[in-house]
Amino acid sequence: MPAVAAPTPALPPLAPFLHDIVVTRRDSVRAREYTARGAIKILGDVEVEVGTVHDALSVGGRLTATRFSSERLLEVAGPVRVTEKLQLAGVTILEAGVEAGEFQARGAVRIGKDLIVREHLTTSGRLEVGGSVKATTIDFRGRVAIGGALEARIVDGRIVGPSRIGRIKAETVGIRTGKLFGGRPMLVVDRIEAATVDLEATEVEFVRAPTIRLGRDAHVVRFEGNVVHRHTTAHVGPESHSPRPHGLSR
Repeated sequence: MPAVAAPTPALPPLAPFLHDIVVTRRDSVRAREYTARGAIKILGDVEVEVGTVHDALSVGGRLTATRFSSERLLEVAGPVRVTEKLQLAGVTILEAGVEAGEFQARGAVRIGKDLIVREHLTTSGRLEVGGSVKATTIDFRGRVAIGGALEARIVDGRIVGPSRIGRIKAETVGIRTGKLFGGRPMLVVDRIEAATVDLEATEVEFVRAPTIRLGRDAHVVRFEGNVVHRHTTAHVGPESHSPRPHGLSR
């Protein structure tokens, strides 16, 4: 008679509350509410309903939460899944992919793989994503480096430093520069597909849109659609090709 494998033991219920302070090292965390103050290192997974990081937290495994916020430093080696709101400030390094209901970040964020947001994505500062980014609406301010595609219903960006995005697909795309800038595009994109495209200080290899507006320092090499507005500093064609900006790094 073949041996029957023993059933996997059930995980214990979530602790009601867990508070780490000063310098703490744990194997894992499972709690309904978790707060971290000081330099905290978790070797394995973190599973919480509500988590708050006031200082520094390093997670060696995955992070799973209903709501999670970090105020200064968060590092996670495994996947991150937050079903409602993920709110970040300071420096954030997430080595794997991220899924969130809502994503809000201020400061420097680096994500190794895809960033998938069910509703709104808002960033201010620096955002670097190794894979693709998807959300319902995307609003970014600062510098971005997206290795894959950026997809949303609405993409609204204000660029304040050298940036790069592989591809943008949306209904409405609006890119503006956050400061006076002349002569050289600040954002480089391979391809944009949308219903309406409004660009400033952006260089695009190919744009497909029924309505295209080219503001100051915009450069489109090739396009399909109608250019309904063209600033005197904007141009179309391959006559001026800007070098790609380097990707962001912490």
